[in-house]
Amino acid sequence: MRHLPRDSATARAILGPAAEWTDDTHLLAHLVDLTSGANWQRGGGKGSKPKPLKRPRPST
Repeated sequence: MRHLPRDSATARAILGPAAEWTDDTHLLAHLVDLTSGANWQRGGGKGSKPKPLKRPRPST
């Protein structure tokens, strides 16, 4: 499993939807969350606090 590509059938069977998320994808999602929170804060915290993007969890 360690040397298989993330898009291989084995990786998809073991990880489920999490196999499609690379380190870059997780980093971009984190940046979106930080930017949303910063914009909400700069707007005076009015309205509901933005929720973080949903990330897939490995299937167990």
